[in-house]
Amino acid sequence: MTHLAAEIRVDALAVLEWLLEVAKEDVVSCPGGWVKTLKSFMSMMGWASSSGSSKWSSASKASFGKAGKAFPRQLLVLSQFLKAGLVESEDVEELKIGSGLFPLVDVERHMIPTRSNAFAHLNLFGSSRDEEGEMYIDREDRQRVFYKRFQAAVETGMGNAKKEGGEAGRAAAILAKVLKEGMADYSGVDDTP
Repeated sequence: MTHLAAEIRVDALAVLEWLLEVAKEDVVSCPGGWVKTLKSFMSMMGWASSSGSSKWSSASKASFGKAGKAFPRQLLVLSQFLKAGLVESEDVEELKIGSGLFPLVDVERHMIPTRSNAFAHLNLFGSSRDEEGEMYIDREDRQRVFYKRFQAAVETGMGNAKKEGGEAGRAAAILAKVLKEGMADYSGVDDTP
């Protein structure tokens, strides 16, 4: 997604868009899938903030980000990615609403886990954590990392895209809606050690 050739960036976006349609939960919860993909989006759209410790610089918006109709499409794929990672899926919402059967509320949370190494997020016996390559299986973890590292840059870039108007403004409005829906119930409290 951060290749210098525009054709390769467009193809990478098409592949990511297809993956989000086919296996959205796997895309956002695989190791490195959340943070590394968001960092790629930030670099691709020119929203990345350069860190002072690195000798490399990120490309500016004018040379790397907005090339014709590519920028609105990037915003739309980013909104699909954020929707997959931040917005609660419909089946989880149906379980929360419930069917009126009191003892059968949140049954999945009380059953034996179906995936292997279900408690990997606790990192009891693993090596030290690498935030960039870590798996973020829970929606709350993805919200926490997005809020801490990316939300300010996304909101700034989204505001600038809205000011531009046109296709970019409409795509930014869709992104704003997804962001509002996905972060509505986030408390902003960082309870990790």
